[in-house]
Order: sequence, then structure tokens, then C-alpha cells
Amino acid sequence: WLKDTARQSSNSPEKEKYFVQVDDFRIIQNKVYVEVIDLVKEFIKKSPSSPVAKNVSAVYQSLYNLNPKKIDLHIRHMEASYEFFM
Repeated sequence: WLKDTARQSSNSPEKEKYFVQVDDFRIIQNKVYVEVIDLVKEFIKKSPSSPVAKNVSAVYQSLYNLNPKKIDLHIRHMEASYEFFM
């Protein structure tokens, strides 16, 4: 019984490392996130030449391949622009 329980709990989404707190909302939110990513991938595969699919693919690839150094650069630039105009 103990081995089966440990095996089941290790396969549950509640063991995801990025969960700060485990509750129904976060588990469902994670499921929806995975489903949306799957829908995006499916949409891109079904109509790869459409302009909308190209734009969706560009956004997906941009978010998937984030570079933290470039993000920091853009954040510093936006902060400077904000300070300049305020």
C-alpha cells in the first residue's frame, strides 16, 4: 500500500516544482496552460502558411526561447523611457 501511494503521489501534478502552493486553482490553471500550448501548436501545424498562424508562431517562439539578458535590457530601456516622460 505504501509503495502504491508513493508512486501515485509522485505522478500527480501537485508535485510540480514551480507550484508555490498546491490547491485546485493552481492545478487547473496548469492544465489549462498545457492545453492552450497544445492548441497553439496544433493551430500552427494545421495552417502554417496563413498570416495568423505565422504571427502566432512568432509569438510562441519568442516566448519559448526567451533570453533573460535581452529581457533585462528591454526592462532597463522601458524604465529609462518611463522616467524620462514622467
